[in-house]
Amino acid sequence: QLLCRAGSAYHRASEPARAQRFLEQGVSLLEANGQEVEAAGYRIILGRCYWERSQPTVARAEYERARAVLERAGPSEALATSYIRLAGLHMFEFQFEECLAMANRAAEVAEAAGAESARIWASVFVGGALVNLGQMDEGFRRMDRAYSEGVALGLSGIAANAL
Repeated sequence: QLLCRAGSAYHRASEPARAQRFLEQGVSLLEANGQEVEAAGYRIILGRCYWERSQPTVARAEYERARAVLERAGPSEALATSYIRLAGLHMFEFQFEECLAMANRAAEVAEAAGAESARIWASVFVGGALVNLGQMDEGFRRMDRAYSEGVALGLSGIAANAL
């Protein structure tokens, strides 16, 4: 747990390479000790480290592994986040239908888990995918609403993404 917490802290400090080293060790140890759900939450951060270091294929594998474990545990903010991260990968690869499917699933999970920030974040990707699929009015409406909700809740990172 300490290794994963340190990795998470390094990630928040914008040091993905250092974070990655701690998270790789910590996730393996958590899994070896039967703490798969906790490890899956950290695996999402590990995936983001890979993405930030220009390794999207490895990032996708980490998100998928986390999603598989978390799906069995039921709706949670972490599960919604795994779908959000997968939606983002599809968005950046111009796979807008896949992005929309992942973002819609993220929103469903977030709603079921009562995870407002994840629900709002998912709607940013729903909106972006809709715009890129030619549904401009609905897509921009969703992103505008996500921006407003993000600002109202002090979620500046999500609001900035909506912009």
